[in-house]
Parts: sequence; structure tokens; C-alpha cells
Amino acid sequence: MTVRKIYIGSVGPFLFDDEDLINDPDDEWNGEYQRGITTDAPISAPGIVSPPTSITEDYTALETDGFILADATSGKITVTLPTAVGIAGRNYEIKKTDVSVNKVILEGYGDETINLETYQELCFEGDAAHLASDGSNWHFI
Repeated sequence: MTVRKIYIGSVGPFLFDDEDLINDPDDEWNGEYQRGITTDAPISAPGIVSPPTSITEDYTALETDGFILADATSGKITVTLPTAVGIAGRNYEIKKTDVSVNKVILEGYGDETINLETYQELCFEGDAAHLASDGSNWHFI
């Protein structure tokens, strides 16, 4: 279990794992942040930036993912979403980044749907889906 801390202070909100602050030999973060929240649950808030996940093959989205860049140059890619149950409000953004004719297929978990369908397709370079869980299924937003 990774404990995450969000610090909001003079230079904006930042998300750190414990190791980032414990292993800080130059004490770079000392006194720079005035407020901290500690949790072992996923943290999501406007303005917090997480790096994109780049994929080139079938992939199951993780709770730590937010923005997935899919390069289907080598062949069709299927991105399977986690169960929407119990994570109402959770968001994912998935984008096709290549010019090939290969599709990026988005699938729900089990029988869960995405916009009332069992799957959705991203067909062209730049096609993207911003998805949110309603606690039962996934929807475009």
C-alpha cells in the first residue's frame, strides 16, 4: 500500500508518494507547502497533473491512470476499463495517437457498458474519449 500525500501551498497543488518526501536529501520541499492531506486511497482533484500512460498493446486501465495515449501502429489495441462499480465519478481520458488504420477498442469490465454499448472504437489519429463512471457503467462526458 502506497500512502499518497497532496500538498497545497505557495506553488500549487502537488501529489507525492511518501518516498518522494522521505528520500529528499537536499530538503527541497522543506517549508514550501502549508497544508497536507494523507490517504491510501486514489487522490483526484482539478489541477493535479499525472503523467500520461503510453501503450502499444492491449492494456487494462489502472486506478493510477488518468490519461492513456494509445499507439496502434503495430495492430489493434484493446483498452479494458476497470469495474465502474464503487468508483462513481472516476474519469479516464484515452486517445489514439497514430495515423494507422488500426483501431483502439475501449471495453467495459464484464457486462458493463460504455455509452450503453459493450465497446467503443477510436478509429482515427486524435480520436479521444473522456469517460466517467456513474457507479454502474461508463459514459462519455
